[in-house]
Amino acid sequence: MLISPYHFHSVLYANSQILNPIQRKLWHSLADLKQNLF
Repeated sequence: MLISPYHFHSVLYANSQILNPIQRKLWHSLADLKQNLF
């Protein structure tokens, strides 16, 4: 099943609007983990 880049980006954008706060927390915790590991 082929998905056009435009459709993919619009879906990503819609998801990011919903998940933005959660993703930010996840990314910050990931960054903290990497800083602690290295």
